[in-house]
This record gives sequence, C-alpha cells and structure tokens, in this order.
Amino acid sequence: MPDPLDIPDIQTTETEAVFHLGLTMAGAISAGAYTAGVFDCLIAALELWQQKAGQANVPKHKVVISVMSGASAGSIVGAVGVAAAADSKAGLQHEQVPQVGQVSYTLPMLYQAWVRLPAFLSETQQALLGLDDLMAKAPLVSVLNSAALPGIVEQCFANYQKTAELKAYFSTSLHLFFTHSNLRGVGYSVPFATEGRLKTGYAMTNHADRTHFVVTDLGSADVTSAWADADPAILMQLQGLQTEKITAKDILDPSQDYNTGPWAKYAGAALASGSFPAALAARYVSVNTLGHYVARQWPLQFPDSYRAKYNFRLLPRLSSQVISPEKLTELFTEKDTRVLMADPVAAVTLPYTAVDGGMFNNEPFELTRFSLMKNPPKPNPRDEKFAALVDRAVVMIDPFPPQHAQEAKETADGASTEPFADALLLKVIKALIPAFLNQSRCKFDELVAAYDEQVYSRYLISPSRKNAAEQAEEHALASGLVGGFGGFLAEAFRAHDYQLGRRNCYHFLKHHFSLPADYEVVRKGYAQCGGEGFYTDLTEKELQIIPIFSDFPEPRQPDWPLAGATELNALVDAAAKRADLLVPALIKESEPKFFIKLAATLVWKLWGKKELKTALYKLLETDLKKRKQWRSSSSG
Repeated sequence: MPDPLDIPDIQTTETEAVFHLGLTMAGAISAGAYTAGVFDCLIAALELWQQKAGQANVPKHKVVISVMSGASAGSIVGAVGVAAAADSKAGLQHEQVPQVGQVSYTLPMLYQAWVRLPAFLSETQQALLGLDDLMAKAPLVSVLNSAALPGIVEQCFANYQKTAELKAYFSTSLHLFFTHSNLRGVGYSVPFATEGRLKTGYAMTNHADRTHFVVTDLGSADVTSAWADADPAILMQLQGLQTEKITAKDILDPSQDYNTGPWAKYAGAALASGSFPAALAARYVSVNTLGHYVARQWPLQFPDSYRAKYNFRLLPRLSSQVISPEKLTELFTEKDTRVLMADPVAAVTLPYTAVDGGMFNNEPFELTRFSLMKNPPKPNPRDEKFAALVDRAVVMIDPFPPQHAQEAKETADGASTEPFADALLLKVIKALIPAFLNQSRCKFDELVAAYDEQVYSRYLISPSRKNAAEQAEEHALASGLVGGFGGFLAEAFRAHDYQLGRRNCYHFLKHHFSLPADYEVVRKGYAQCGGEGFYTDLTEKELQIIPIFSDFPEPRQPDWPLAGATELNALVDAAAKRADLLVPALIKESEPKFFIKLAATLVWKLWGKKELKTALYKLLETDLKKRKQWRSSSSG
C-alpha cells in the first residue's frame, strides 16, 4: 500500500496562478475583538487588490479564501465577518474612541458586533450584567444575561443590504465550520464487514461536534474541495439575510427553532460555539440531521482500502427507533453524498444542547487543512522541495496561543515544594478539568508545523505589541484580564484589541506571509509588474502573497487603555444587583428543605453579597495593576 504521507506528483491545471487560503479562528472570549480586527485588515487588503486589478504594476495572481473554521469567539467572528465582507456599508472608516485615539475599521458590522455592543454594562441595550432575563422569571440558563448576545445579533443583522459585486477573493462555495461541544454526544465506531454484513468495531462517543455551512453568493472564484464538498452542509445565500428578520427571541427560545429561517439557525449555531459553560447560555442546535452524521467527513488518515469503501466516514451508532440497522448500512455505503442526503430518512433532525466548541476543539486546524487538500488525505506541498506546487495555506488567528515560558512560570509558581503535596485530594480535583481540556486540545503535529518557518502551508497570527524601544510588551491584549472576559469591562479595551489585530495583520501580510520569489504562484503573479515594493525585506528573496500597496494605510499602534475605580465600582454594583436575583433563584431551583433554603438566603443577604463585591473588586484591581492597566485617581 502506498504511504499516505507521500506528497503526490500533482500537475496543476489552473490557467492562472491561484493561492488557496483557509482561515482558522481560535476561541478568545472578549479577545474575539482582536480576531475581528485581523479579519478586517485581511479583507481590506484583498479588497484594495481587487479594486486595482488590471492596472499597471499590480500582481496578476489571485488569493482565494475557500474555507473558514472557528471555535467559540472565532466562530462568531467568522459568522458575522462573512456577512460584513459583503455589506454595502463596508469601506475604510475612522472612529474616535476615548483613550484609544483613531481606530480604523473596514467592516462596520464586525466592528459593531465586537467593539460597540458587547459589554458588561450598557445604558442603551442588553448587557451581560443586565437583569432582563432574571426579571422575566424564566428558568436559569446562565450566570450572565442570556439575552445579551442574541440581542447583538439582532442589531447587527438588522436592515442588512448586500453589495451586488461578488468578491474575487472568496470562492463560489465558501465553507464555514463552527465547532460545538455536544452535551448529548454521538456514538461512532469503525465498521468492518463480516460475511457481507456491516458490523461495528471499537465503539466510542464523540462530543466534539460541528456544524457546516456553505455560503454560495459571496465569491466568484470557482474552487472545489474533494473533502469539504463531500461533507453535508447547509447552503446559505447572503441575499436571504436582506429579507429574513432575525430576532433575539428566535435564537433564545428553543420552541421557536423549527419556525425560524436559515439565518436565525446560522446565528444560533455560531452563538452555540461561543457558549462559555455556565457563564453564557447553552444553545439548542437543530441544524444537523441524521444524514449529516452518516455522511460526515472526518479529517483522518484513513487507509486507501477503507476510503475506497466508505470515503472519510465513520459509522454512527444510532438508535433503532431512529433508523433501522439495514437502512443505516444502506445510507452509509452510498458514497454519493447528494444521493444520501436526498433520502427522506437522512432529513430526520438530531438536535442537541451545545456549549462552547473550544472545550474540545479550540483550534480546528484540521477542518481547514483537509478542506484545502488537493488529494486528501495526502498533505499539501509545503516546502522548497516542491516549490512549484506550494499554492495553499492555513492561517491560524489565535489571541491566546500557547506561551511556553509563561506556562512554565505558572507551573513553577503553582507547584508545591513539599513531596507529594500536589497529590492531595483537593489539588488533584482542582487540576483535573484543566488537564482534560488541555489534553483534548493537544495537537502537536499541527502546532509544530505552524511554528516552522520552512513550512509555507501554515501560519499563525497572534497578538504582538511593542514599546518605544521595539521590545515586546509582556501583555499585548487589553482584554486579557480575568481569563479573557476583561474586554467586556470597557469599550476602549475592545477598541484597542481590534486595532491591534488590524496592525498585527498588516505586518504579517507585509513581512511574513510570503513565498520565495522563484515559487510558482508569485513568480507568475509578479512576472509583468516586478517585485519592487512587494518584497518582505531588503534581501529581495521573498514576495508578498497578498500585496500591500503603498496607499494602504498602516494601522497605528493604539494607546494602552486604562480603567480605574469608577469603572470597577459600576461593574461591581451591577454584578451585585444581578447576584441579588440570581442567588435566590439558584437556591429555589436547587429545591432544598425549607430551613436550608432560609439559611442559605440569610447567609447571602448578610454576608455573601458584601464578600462578593469585595472579592470581585479586589480581583479586578489586582489584575489591572499587574497588567499596568490601572488608572489611579491622581492620573485623572
């Protein structure tokens, strides 16, 4: 059997030089503002290039985005970003933000979704510490206001108008993957045949789920994907967003789910990917059908003999009340996904409750990578050995990438010097959940390639902020405090991170996202105009894959935003007011005995509320001071 890792001798049939780009956007909580800023700058650079097409001294090759995968905040950035890229109001704009200076943005819908609207406190709209959900006396679903994020979706998608122009830098079928943590789970097994009958092998339950959408009216580049095209997807058209009215109630109320349109389900699926457990409401997801699980393509190195029979599928273990074993075998062995999905049985909905997709897959590289493969599962050419064939890459945007030095320091600070002290019961219990999460996200092969400067198929964009001496600051993101929730404290924090994302993306495109000048794509692309002004450095060895023109403004480094006692007191008071309703409701729903309930309520009123306010203020103040974001009263 041939080695599945061998790179095939691929002969390109494309008449023009095309570089295929896939994006993966990691979970980030409020630092999704950074990811949004990166996406904003990327679209701005591609849009300017499209506008200059055909002019003298403009590179002739193309860059086409055909797939985007996201987890948590990354899913929400992708979901809104796709619509924002075709928004008729898109275009370079400037906005004055207090304590930040001039913040530029190209995609106003994305800026609104990640900078203007999401906040702990607001006088004009639903806020994360608002009381609307608790005042409604509805069952508790989250610590923070469950109505806030659906309200943002409703505002962002209201009165949407799509531009008539198709984007040459997007494919005609743009694949979008949103990861979910499916609390129900789906059973799977590796099938094997005995005496002509399909039987199950090693069985397991998978909770790392996903939804797959394909937007068909954004781009004009005709691109196919052997892997992603065979994966069942929900087809979407942006023009439908102009007529479908999306309301927060549609997204919040599971009973309304079957009555809602495709874009409300799309928005709900994106929010489900970002449903941070307990803090934000879990979501009811009903877009995946039985057919989606039977025909699902898995990003795995299956043997050739297996793929010849079953493509990239794994056999789901489904109840006989849902589908008979014989019918399941019939569907599973039907290799044509379109034929399979046309079967009425495949349309049976398999809904589930979902929380944050980042729990089990926070960096879904593999979905993007397999979608970009020319001949899956064989990897794409990616180094100088196959220079003429390097024509595609995955760009990962991660606001919180692994930091080896920081992790080592935290381990050293947290570990005990006493023998076996870390084996004590409470310490073991405390360490279990982080250990489970870290292990479930561990992808050594993907991360090593992303950090390898000789690999031209995987790139990483992560926060970088430098001081006046051009030295890297210890903290780059203003939203990094309180485990990533800090951006919701102040709009200035989110505005900073959005602009930093734009700036980091600009420098990435200008100085790092490149190929050696003799590689096929850039050699053809720059053949007529020459590379002057488009080399990444003075050695003139590498050319920019996405050209940065001299009239593309470099985003300025934003001022480091501060917060002080005024902001903290307002936040702590709002948190206490919410807790005043939340805690009694929790006690009531826990159904304790009458006297236990009475005692718990008294403890909260007499002691708990005061302690909460003191502890929360101290936590925020300490973190702000540690990160040099504290504004003392003397500094105004």
